[in-house]
Amino acid sequence: MTEEGYLPFWTYDTYTVSYYQGSRGEHYYETETYTETNSQGETETKTRQVQHTRWWPASGRVDRSFDDILIPATTSIDRPRLDALEPWHLKESLRPYNSSYLAGFEAQRSQVSLTQGFESAKNVMAGTIHFDVCRNIGGDEQRVHSISTDYNAITFKHILLPVWLCAYRYQNQRYQVMVNARTAEVQGERPYSVWKITAAVVSGVVLAGVMYLLFTGNWRYIRVPGLPQPQPQPTSLPVPSQKLPPAPVPSTAPVPSQKLPTAPVPSAN
Repeated sequence: MTEEGYLPFWTYDTYTVSYYQGSRGEHYYETETYTETNSQGETETKTRQVQHTRWWPASGRVDRSFDDILIPATTSIDRPRLDALEPWHLKESLRPYNSSYLAGFEAQRSQVSLTQGFESAKNVMAGTIHFDVCRNIGGDEQRVHSISTDYNAITFKHILLPVWLCAYRYQNQRYQVMVNARTAEVQGERPYSVWKITAAVVSGVVLAGVMYLLFTGNWRYIRVPGLPQPQPQPTSLPVPSQKLPPAPVPSTAPVPSQKLPTAPVPSAN
């Protein structure tokens, strides 16, 4: 089921003046001597720098101008989910009320009063004011004891913002999805399958194991039933060197010369 409509909101503008009391902490260091036992069981004396904090009283005033602090005026939808739909770009998108904008859409009535909405706005502004106070105190650390804030020039607007709502059921459980019709930002709930999540985790573990074996080479030693196992490769041992007998060297001794018989010369008669 999908509902296309407008939800009510309050926006507040104000100028705040805050007076605070606190303390400013400044770090300083002292050399400390200590003893410890080393790996040989001997006692050694060493020194180190130890940080300390010196505190000083601090007080003062911080001013801040707030513009368009947005507060939902509906209680039918969780506040964190509506906050997650921001930003709304109010400066560019707000228009004066015109009934034609609501033609064909539903608009929810405000469920939060103007005063209740401003109390919620104070809580939103308190975080920013506290940050301003800490920055004004300065130092290395800050302690804020009290803050008293005056709210001046308070103005407000009651506005309607387009939010598409979708609700559905899955396995007898209801889920809700919201869409910022201005920016198309989607927020909501979704079902999760325990079996799919478990399968994904197991698959990831198996994949990591396979990658480890492939890169380390240990896969050769895994025994898989039904598959022939790799035979260990023979180890090549060094063969001791043997001294071979020297090859015979042909003699170079001189051969005695022999006188060959004289060949007969034919007669010329």
